[in-house]
Amino acid sequence: MKRLLHFTGLPRSGGSLAARLVDGHPQVLSYPFEVGFGPRGSFVVNPAARTVGDLLQATGRAGDFFDFFTGINAKGLVHNLFDRQAFEDLLAEPAPPDPDAVAMVNLISEAFFKSAASLAPQWDTAQIIAWHASGHNLGQLDRLMAATQDVLVVHIIRSPYDTINSFLNMKKTRRRHVDVTTEALYWVDMALKGLVLADKYPERYQLLRYEDMVGRPESLGQIVCQLTGLPEDPILVHPTICGQGWKANSSFQKHSTVSNKSVGRFARTMDTADVTAIEQACGHMLQVMGYLKQAPFVTPAMEPYRPTTTDFMDLTSALRYRQVHQESLNVRVRMAVKKQLLKLNGARK
Repeated sequence: MKRLLHFTGLPRSGGSLAARLVDGHPQVLSYPFEVGFGPRGSFVVNPAARTVGDLLQATGRAGDFFDFFTGINAKGLVHNLFDRQAFEDLLAEPAPPDPDAVAMVNLISEAFFKSAASLAPQWDTAQIIAWHASGHNLGQLDRLMAATQDVLVVHIIRSPYDTINSFLNMKKTRRRHVDVTTEALYWVDMALKGLVLADKYPERYQLLRYEDMVGRPESLGQIVCQLTGLPEDPILVHPTICGQGWKANSSFQKHSTVSNKSVGRFARTMDTADVTAIEQACGHMLQVMGYLKQAPFVTPAMEPYRPTTTDFMDLTSALRYRQVHQESLNVRVRMAVKKQLLKLNGARK
């Protein structure tokens, strides 16, 4: 049974880069696309599953895999390395009775990685299955880690200024549906929960700042080897995807190595009002995580920190605001979609 290495964090925080940096290690098999093993990371296991395919279907994420085989969520032509028919044949293999979450991920992963001829031999020697999924349900992850020692986590934190700025740039055509305060509170929520879990599972749950990862790429390898017990390998500073070269961490695919060019980009493109809103919403957590608005890349060490009852009370109030505001946003989005559909139907007539 192979141990599981999961990279989590908010979207636009470097999960893809982390998965690519560990990809080349000879004892690690890293998924070439973002994948979850259940709705919101719930690791749903079907005890009545007769086949490996039944286990995959129960997670509700089978579509992620088959989209990959058609190239919908593949990077470049990597999906061509994999044989969909071979994958389906392996999914037809019988499932053991009452598999747990670790066994389920192992069985699905064996079918996936063995469907690539170049990776099939590595399956027998690999010790770690790695993947990334942003916005993971940390409550579910907590329960899983309490149940097994075979789950290891690297939680990546990125400056909220750059995280939200990157998100806004992605959503610029729908800018009116993005609330900066809501996103900043989500950052606080994830950072605080990450601190709690890192304190609860110090040997298996580690926090890593994106800025440190791109400034010193070896920092990720050091953490991964510390968690897994694997020997350090120089390949861990070279991002690859299924052993092929990968154009590093630029969403525009401009860099051939790990780049820190995106760090502090918010200062050139983000509105002053948005910067202020983030600062007010994130408050003390900016200091705890070692972020300074004036110098977001030169970050001091994270402060020793144990969340207090007051922190949780403040966060509960903040998240209540976020929930109410998000519901309001969802209504506005639905109304906007309905309006567009009415326009389209009118145009067709």
